[in-house]
Amino acid sequence: MKSAPQRRAGARMDTVTVATLGVLLFAGMVIAMYVFHTAPGCDALPADPAMRAQLEAFRSRLLAAEREVEANRILLESVVKRVVASLDTTEQVALAKLEEASAAAAQAVVARLAAHPAPPMPELPWGNGLDDPVALGNAIDDAFQKRAALGYDDFTLPDQLGGGGGGA
Repeated sequence: MKSAPQRRAGARMDTVTVATLGVLLFAGMVIAMYVFHTAPGCDALPADPAMRAQLEAFRSRLLAAEREVEANRILLESVVKRVVASLDTTEQVALAKLEEASAAAAQAVVARLAAHPAPPMPELPWGNGLDDPVALGNAIDDAFQKRAALGYDDFTLPDQLGGGGGGA
């Protein structure tokens, strides 16, 4: 994430880039007009009144377009400045809200964990003769057979059978 000075520097770079492009566009138009006016036979207005009127219309349109481009460039620069300023403020507000929400969520998780302690770890009765793997397997089979005899299966909970409570 960029710091505020880096973002401002990037915004200034964008403004400088837009201004540079505007200057280059203007310089290109000046060069084009220079080439047009210095071309052979273009020093004077044409003799035909219709051609003269058309040339004057083109010149006035070009000047109007240049004025409009300059006005739009100034307007765009002011909009960019305002957007960059509001973006900094908006990012700070959003970051503060995110920090508050994450702190509240962390406190809720801690409170819930404190209210419900972890269940004790199960202790397997290894000391009662079930050290032998065959005897352990037989004890497990017996437990499942007792469970099946009561009507329990792997997909039905004891509460669903009306037994209410513990299993085998």
